[in-house]
Amino acid sequence: MSEGSGIQAAEEPVQARGLNPKNHPQKERYHLVWRAAALIALLMTGYVWWTHNYGEGLAGVPVIATLAAAFSFAMELLDESSKNDAKKWLANSLLSLIVLVPGYILLAVLLCSLAPVIVLNPGNDPLQVVLSSAESTRSGTDTRTADKDKPARFRIWATPLGRTFIVKVQGYAPKPVEVTAPTGLTVSPERDLTPQVSLLMRPTADGMVELLSGGTLHVYREEGGKEIEIASEQPRTRSSFLIGATPVALPHDLMEDWRLELAGQQMSDIARANQLLSWKSPRFVKMLSASDELTAHQKLRALVRATGGKDRNCGSIELPEGSGVIADLALHACGEQ
Repeated sequence: MSEGSGIQAAEEPVQARGLNPKNHPQKERYHLVWRAAALIALLMTGYVWWTHNYGEGLAGVPVIATLAAAFSFAMELLDESSKNDAKKWLANSLLSLIVLVPGYILLAVLLCSLAPVIVLNPGNDPLQVVLSSAESTRSGTDTRTADKDKPARFRIWATPLGRTFIVKVQGYAPKPVEVTAPTGLTVSPERDLTPQVSLLMRPTADGMVELLSGGTLHVYREEGGKEIEIASEQPRTRSSFLIGATPVALPHDLMEDWRLELAGQQMSDIARANQLLSWKSPRFVKMLSASDELTAHQKLRALVRATGGKDRNCGSIELPEGSGVIADLALHACGEQ
């Protein structure tokens, strides 16, 4: 056997086993591309999770921002050759399985165990939000404040199967909600919650004339034997008035009750129609204190005061129990009833 034929016979098994040295760089690049894609997916998922739970990008985290600035500064101090070596070392380190596998495990644990509950505030006044667990084995509550440009954000332990919590927003009835990881829950009070109780006040025809000419509406709450003013308005309009967490639509059967009420009074059909028209579009009145709210069994007194200081219309009520209830208070001339 010649020397040439021996070399050829030795090369054939090597190529048959796929050990051609020319394939090694191509396979290495192939694995690096897939690992780079896996690293990008890991970083992007982690960024989305962080933003969803904390409401800010990574630039808002002081430690990460500092490290990024320090790395950029250090790279500027190196020469071109050292920069390339440092970039290769960093790329090989980040693309190693020692980094990728624990990174994906940590991300999976975070995605399956933490979730945000975000409560929006469409109004200008701050809203107090209380979140508590509905599970008997867990206790404790967490209280936050929701502003118009900064929602209340709770980060809670949850699972993909869900956990039940109770959301209580100032002025609204408590509501049980199901929170699942990692999506969490976003609550808009006006859309998702029911106002606890609202008070509708209907002045008489004479009372609305006083309000149109500059009179004022005052609402007081009885507390400890004293009366505390909770709302005041100088509307300069003919209408009814609504106090509560948010404006609500009036039910149709309520207006039917008003028709029956006015039918028993001696007034012309035109005056009756004008009265109903004024009542059916209530003017929303804000409370004097943003932290105040209407609750069941509160005793309230409302009155219409003329510009000269004399009370023209009066009315008292104890708020009923229930959520989404509109307490209808028909005012009457002071001194009557």
